[in-house]
Amino acid sequence: MNIDYLTQLLTNRLAALALSKDQAFQSGDLERINLLDVEMAEVENTLSQLRLLSNITIAAAVANTTPAQIVSTGLDAVQNIVQGPSAGAVINGYDISAYATDPLYEQKVQGILDAMPAFVTAEDIDTYVQEAAPGSPVTGAMILAAASENLVDSRLMMAIMRNDSQFGTQGVGARTNNPGNVGNTGTSEQMYPSWDEGVRAGAEWLSRHRAVAPVAQEIVIEPVPEPAPTPAPKKTRKLNIKVEEDPRVDPIPPVETPIDIVPVEEVPQATTTPALPEDPATTTPS
Repeated sequence: MNIDYLTQLLTNRLAALALSKDQAFQSGDLERINLLDVEMAEVENTLSQLRLLSNITIAAAVANTTPAQIVSTGLDAVQNIVQGPSAGAVINGYDISAYATDPLYEQKVQGILDAMPAFVTAEDIDTYVQEAAPGSPVTGAMILAAASENLVDSRLMMAIMRNDSQFGTQGVGARTNNPGNVGNTGTSEQMYPSWDEGVRAGAEWLSRHRAVAPVAQEIVIEPVPEPAPTPAPKKTRKLNIKVEEDPRVDPIPPVETPIDIVPVEEVPQATTTPALPEDPATTTPS
């Protein structure tokens, strides 16, 4: 029977069971609800198996092989999964699980790192190194230069060198200019021509064993806007406009307004002197 047809039948059956469950909820039939839950789980499980079989068949057709071969290939892939580093083997973003065979190596390095103070200058590192291992040939300048060249954690470098050789004063690392014991496996030794190169070897090893790739930070420099130039004062140009009369236009004749002259009558002037009134009496009554 066709797989797609069976899948459709079971899908319809699942929808019918869901409807029956809703009806059982409405009636409060708990026993019926439990039975329906069990049956629905069985149908869903069968549906999942059918869908898986359908996908395997499709994959086999695309790869021009058999479904059995597809299943066999999948099982091999699951069994041969490469296990990543454990959480304890990754310190500050570096996988040091392959650095040494000591099963407690990561714990020891982490313990040294946890107790290590922060450093600001190469002189601070020199002080720490000489306090931990007096007479050590390893200097802060060597450590910072190697860490800067390889973009690695300088404090983790120091923790490894202290654990492996007490900064080049003990063990195989002391006689091979190899404070981090890079390549010193117990059966073979890795000699470096100088302590500077031995320190750099440890930084290069960490650079090749990052658990997380470093993120390059892009520095964006915004251009500084230039001040706007001061506008030059505008020059004014005086225009001498001479208006010339157009000879083709006749001049406008002056308009004369007639003035009416009204004759003024002469007023006759008196030529006699008016009589003066008589003086009143000036006598004193008796």
